[in-house]
Amino acid sequence: MEDAQRKGKIQESLALKNLRKLHSITILPGAKLSDLETSMANIKVCYELTPNELKKNPICPHCHFDMSSHERNVHGLLDQIDDGIDELTQEWTKKLLETITDPLVLAQKQYLNNDQQKVIDDFVASKERPKRVDDFFVESITALLKGFEPVVIDAETLVEKLEQLQPLSEDNFRKKLNDIIASYTKGKDESKLRIVVKRKEN
Repeated sequence: MEDAQRKGKIQESLALKNLRKLHSITILPGAKLSDLETSMANIKVCYELTPNELKKNPICPHCHFDMSSHERNVHGLLDQIDDGIDELTQEWTKKLLETITDPLVLAQKQYLNNDQQKVIDDFVASKERPKRVDDFFVESITALLKGFEPVVIDAETLVEKLEQLQPLSEDNFRKKLNDIIASYTKGKDESKLRIVVKRKEN
């Protein structure tokens, strides 16, 4: 019964839930997590077996598992899985930190919104994941790793192009503005684009 309860606690633990959340980040290999979950699923526990029944017969009268078989002790397997979860948590945290602190990757932070930037800054500063990994943390890391392609538009050039337009209705002005933007972004991956308007430095 104790092993069954412990197995349930591990399956519902925050540590394992955090790993499941992080699994969607593509740079984190999921094989080890899959192995842990498979090992967990294969553990045989019986919720009805009592100590007195175990003393009388090594074969469980409920699930018919033979306690004298050569299968590994459940308690030992649970210890191994518990340790595996801790090790994988440390491994993935280290890999994420090493990846996002690469100067080329971290330079992409400027294209995230303020809340996403704060999540990244807090993670880098503390070197620890949030106690509870939520969707926003995962989305912020994923966004940083997308490899944004900045399209820099010179502010003065943009103003010049706008000044050349004749008086237009709102709809036509939007169309002309879209045409101008499209001239900068043509042939680029829209999902990775970040348009930045800058003035020339003196």
